[in-house]
Amino acid sequence: MLKEGFKEITSFQPESENDLNLELLEGEILEKTKEVEKKGDIIGEGETARVYVCESNPEVCYKFIKRGNASYRYRVDTKKEGLFLLETCDLDNDVEVPKPYYSIITKGEIEALIMKRLVDYISIDDLIRNKVKLPDNFDYEIFFDQLKKFFDKAHNNKKIFHRDAHRGNIMINLKTGKPGVIDFGASKKLYISSDNPYEQIDVNSDVFIYTKDEIRIREVVRDLKKYIYDNN
Repeated sequence: MLKEGFKEITSFQPESENDLNLELLEGEILEKTKEVEKKGDIIGEGETARVYVCESNPEVCYKFIKRGNASYRYRVDTKKEGLFLLETCDLDNDVEVPKPYYSIITKGEIEALIMKRLVDYISIDDLIRNKVKLPDNFDYEIFFDQLKKFFDKAHNNKKIFHRDAHRGNIMINLKTGKPGVIDFGASKKLYISSDNPYEQIDVNSDVFIYTKDEIRIREVVRDLKKYIYDNN
């Protein structure tokens, strides 16, 4: 039975294994939906969504889909993104991906994805812009190899293509130096091998071509290498 205010809730974890009590969060979720059109206290913002820390559990975050650009909105589906996270969060021990808990649609048609927050991580973009110190043992070549291995597994084993692997969505653990990957909102699963996984047709039938994951990764590591060189 759905609580008043909710239209649809999808759980990504078995009830016996889900360590997140949704009932305790329902009031907070509905309250947060009122802030979606405001800036508020957010920890991340992209073209299609804003991310908030869960007030009652700082290891959890909410991703709320923005209203607005219809063509971008068409590409984002919190339930689908949750399934992509579920398929990749245990794909590789060296790369962390947020564990998904719930996808929610309220009666006001506001969509949210509740997932684990990568607490010790910072995006490569924030690291470079804010000149944050890297871990002493950091090796960008190992970092690149770990990322490449993860994306190879996602492509070959899961047929999942991220399609938005810019430096704002590639994270680094400031304690271990290991990578993290977030925001699978633009991702695609390839069901027919002859299809182009980087091609997207929007609501206006316009064709949009995403940059290949491997190109994005090389760009991220190139920027990271330059940052290390410039700050040594």
